Amino acid sequence: YFLRGGLYMEGYFNASDTIDACLRLSSATLRNTDDNDYHLQLSGDADYGMGGLKIVERLPMCLNGGLSWCSDHFADIALRDMKAEVLDIPALINMSLISENTFMLQDFNMALGPVKLTSILEILPEAYGNIFAGIKSDISANITATLTEPYDITGTDLPSIDAKLSVPAAYIAAANGRARLNKVALDADMSLKGKTPDKSTITLQ
Repeated sequence: YFLRGGLYMEGYFNASDTIDACLRLSSATLRNTDDNDYHLQLSGDADYGMGGLKIVERLPMCLNGGLSWCSDHFADIALRDMKAEVLDIPALINMSLISENTFMLQDFNMALGPVKLTSILEILPEAYGNIFAGIKSDISANITATLTEPYDITGTDLPSIDAKLSVPAAYIAAANGRARLNKVALDADMSLKGKTPDKSTITLQ
């Protein structure tokens, strides 16, 4: 093991933007698997608030996957088959960042979901959760995103990304039973052209 431990806490507060955040790691493992390749495992939870309002509290999260890094190129990093989970929302991430004259995101792809409405509502502050109190639904969404060309994260252009949003057939109903939509579904494809945004496209089905 290169690193192994737990019970680590990191806090952040900025009075100017009123952000108050705290990350607690219950376990952390970094194991060397090859010359510059590692296996990373993290688990813990987080708090996040803004403007005195606690938005999420004790939000569980974990990371588990491959990490490539070399001390000779300190800012270069790659994630390979990195599995992440926040609450009960899974994600799979692959990406690589290199730094020469600038910071270039060489590749990035992510699969997120299913993201369940019921899971999101569980973590909303009461003030926001009350807005949805009159709604019942089993709706969820899956999102994929792929970077289609290297992206200079220090530049002014937008990234070029192909993304897809899929909402499988679901119902939405009033909690009092007075109204119900039995089948709601959506498939959306977006192609964002970072250097020529006017050529970007969105297709809905």
